[in-house]
Amino acid sequence: MVDPEEDCVYFCGNSLGLCPKKTKEYMNIELDKWAKKGVQGHTRGDLPWAWCDECLDSQMAELVVTIGLKG
Repeated sequence: MVDPEEDCVYFCGNSLGLCPKKTKEYMNIELDKWAKKGVQGHTRGDLPWAWCDECLDSQMAELVVTIGLKG
């Protein structure tokens, strides 16, 4: 059992590991948006689904470069 109050490293084959602490909160926000806005969630709101990847472009590029330099 993992103590959620402690930092830890979790390795288990191809597992994604433990769910990040804020995931449930973020998922509930999006599920609520889906329930209230339906298809409009694709283009409206704080994080429209249709363009959700665009805010990650620079962060993903930084991650790929960092991993590439260490590899």
